[in-house]
Amino acid sequence: MRVLGIDYGRARMGIALGDTETGIASPWCVLDMKEPAEKILEALKKIIKEEQVEKIVLGMPRPLADQ
Repeated sequence: MRVLGIDYGRARMGIALGDTETGIASPWCVLDMKEPAEKILEALKKIIKEEQVEKIVLGMPRPLADQ
């Protein structure tokens, strides 16, 4: 199964793709959070469709995780 990992922040959103069969995840791209939300969502939709993503994992920002 293909998994999309999202590590979001105020300035950038890191995207990684993983595969449950191999157990390997790799960095894919970085999205600029200064872009309009519509553009970011379109980029995510494109990745999900082209890479046949079945699951999404959302990372918690460190400052929030430490509280």
